[in-house]
Amino acid sequence: MPAKFSAFALFCSDIRQEKGESDTIVGVMKDNLILGEIPNTIPKLSLYIRVIFPVDSEIESVSTFFVDAMGEEVRFNELTIEHISEHIDRAKAKGAPTVTFITRIHFAAFPIPKAGRIIVYAEGDSGRVVAGHLDVKASETANSPEELPEQSQPDGED
Repeated sequence: MPAKFSAFALFCSDIRQEKGESDTIVGVMKDNLILGEIPNTIPKLSLYIRVIFPVDSEIESVSTFFVDAMGEEVRFNELTIEHISEHIDRAKAKGAPTVTFITRIHFAAFPIPKAGRIIVYAEGDSGRVVAGHLDVKASETANSPEELPEQSQPDGED
């Protein structure tokens, strides 16, 4: 059964909450991060996650988490039916077609014990979706552009 919601995650350097309920997202990363060596530590890493679903959804729970290259699961938050219902009611009162939950996570020192993929998920009672991922490699093992997955090809716009 497909999830009744969508989600996306951005890996970035920083997220600044501004006045007027807006965010400034700084240093958005592509889906590949090449470090000089691994193990290593990323001095500053942030995750910006948005989970979106229609106001007429009957979703009772939503959580966000990631699974790191070691297979460890790190959960960020779990929204309950009470919290979701409150936001649905507010969205309906505004005439909005969707409800959005934003999760902002900041790591002061994010350890990278081994090369691999970090995958961010959003999960609810109606299913699980991949919100984003980051492939972490050491520079000595990083592949040439021809060997990277097609979606990871350099775009030449840096």
